[in-house]
Amino acid sequence: LLDLIQAFPNGPAEPDDRRMLPIHMACRIVCKEDVLRLLLKQSPSSVNAEDIKGRTPRDFLAESKRDNQSKVLQKVNARNRKNLLKILKEFEQLEVERLQS
Repeated sequence: LLDLIQAFPNGPAEPDDRRMLPIHMACRIVCKEDVLRLLLKQSPSSVNAEDIKGRTPRDFLAESKRDNQSKVLQKVNARNRKNLLKILKEFEQLEVERLQS
């Protein structure tokens, strides 16, 4: 990911044909915390970005529950979702502060 961002610094802010940003996909698959932090540091405003259906990264985390996973994977994903939601909340607050200044 670091190599991609170095080669394409604006990549985290580039939407696809559905107006989804990399952060949407990262939340959809319940990525690692460091991946989410890196994407948000590169594109802080993406924390509230909406796709073509009006979904935000937070919405994708809420939708990421999968019934076909084992109980262990469900617990791991639940913990990861909780941690990712904390990171999103942190960056949402920073974005609010940035917009107010």
